[in-house]
Amino acid sequence: MNTRGNNGLVVGPQGSNVKRIEDETGARVKCLKDKTTVEIYGSPEAVRRATDKIIDLLEAKSGGSRDRPGEKRRRDDDRFGDDNKRPRGAQNDSLLDYLRSSAVELGVSKEFPPDFVDESNADEQGNVEETASITNYVGLIIGKQGRMHSEIQRIVDIPMTINKEDETVTFKGPAANVGRGLALIREVIELTNAVRDARNATRERDDVEETISITGNVGAVVGKQGNTVKRIKSQLPRCLFQVDRNSETVLVRGAPEMVELAKRLVSEAIENVQARARERGGDVDADMGGEAPMEQDRDLRERLG
Repeated sequence: MNTRGNNGLVVGPQGSNVKRIEDETGARVKCLKDKTTVEIYGSPEAVRRATDKIIDLLEAKSGGSRDRPGEKRRRDDDRFGDDNKRPRGAQNDSLLDYLRSSAVELGVSKEFPPDFVDESNADEQGNVEETASITNYVGLIIGKQGRMHSEIQRIVDIPMTINKEDETVTFKGPAANVGRGLALIREVIELTNAVRDARNATRERDDVEETISITGNVGAVVGKQGNTVKRIKSQLPRCLFQVDRNSETVLVRGAPEMVELAKRLVSEAIENVQARARERGGDVDADMGGEAPMEQDRDLRERLG
């Protein structure tokens, strides 16, 4: 990715920006010495998230909008869910169209006919008022910068009021419009859950499992107070990373690219400790806190419960 001479901005003070990007996205970001290029590694989703965050940094500095290299800028937050890929043919300006396209691709789409609304309680102007619960889904129905709220309200062409405190949504207008609005609320919630469940099932089906031998290097992988293993786990989203002290192995389960990344991170952790030990005269235990292996393991067990 070309940062146009802004690699320093991506790195941030003492590496704070690049560390935050890596922690939040699961991708690895390498800033090249040419000061204008960064390389981003990880799963397609992790790379896409990291790319968007870097673009956010560049836009914040320039105060303008910048296209992603090779394609039109498409914000993650303006799409449905953190990790959704945009289906081909989905319209750029419609969250509902994107959600429906995602559902069709995953085979979980369904029809949502307008809800029945009793017109007997209509006021003198022929308007009825209906309220529906959106508990735990307020943010979803509002959408980024209110986009979902605006889109639904535009479709039904009547007032749509969201009460964040009560976690409810209220429509007021002709019965047919109110019924359509209630149906759209159900559609957004049900399809979002169905799409996420389908994607999670796909990920689990595609996951691989591998055991990594760390004989003699358990302390190097765990690190002082467990800091190394925590750092490794933070770079492996939706991935099981489990150290077994008895067998001196690491069990890794997740997407193939995440398993490969885990193997590299384990290897790097061991190499780093061994390199520091050589510099200090070959005392590996000293580099991991100066404790004997059994004492170090016992201390860590107590801290981790």
